[in-house]
Amino acid sequence: KAAIIRNRLHSLTELRNNQSMFSPSFKKRDFVGIATAGEVVSVFILCERDGKVVNQYNYMFQTPVSDATQVTEWVIRFLYINALPVPNEIVTTINFSVRTHTKVDIKTSSGRELKFVVPLRGELKDRLERAQDNAAYQLKLEGVKKTRREDALASLAKLLNLSKIPKRIEAFDISNLGATNIVGASIVFIDGQPAK
Repeated sequence: KAAIIRNRLHSLTELRNNQSMFSPSFKKRDFVGIATAGEVVSVFILCERDGKVVNQYNYMFQTPVSDATQVTEWVIRFLYINALPVPNEIVTTINFSVRTHTKVDIKTSSGRELKFVVPLRGELKDRLERAQDNAAYQLKLEGVKKTRREDALASLAKLLNLSKIPKRIEAFDISNLGATNIVGASIVFIDGQPAK
């Protein structure tokens, strides 16, 4: 019985080690995966600090740019100048050594030295592919959600005998809590999504 438990523990340890995203590096490094479908861009970022993935971010953008290099440059400039802490290294599929203004702009805004890395093989390439796969998955998931919203709106239009699918839906609730306490609330949906 002890041998069975030992073997199970050994199997679990091996599984954890195989799935672990740990490297002996002590750098601050972000892996930027990007997937596009038309004007929709999905960005998935794995943040590695001291050899461990400590955070991940997922963003969806609408962009007029269609070229993969321009999309990647636009996304990296936007995120690292406006939103995210700048690491020492950004691992991506695009070589920015030619496009130095992106590097300079991010360095100027953050005050930190920045290096772009384009891995060809090994651990860095594997992690970048994982970020790319996650970006593609999030893009596909967003497409499924959009299809469901469109189907739900079409069903609502049919149920209410509307000539067109509703673009904007507003709902109000007025409640009386006694003679003097009147409370009202409203909610708005645009294209089937809550307008926050």
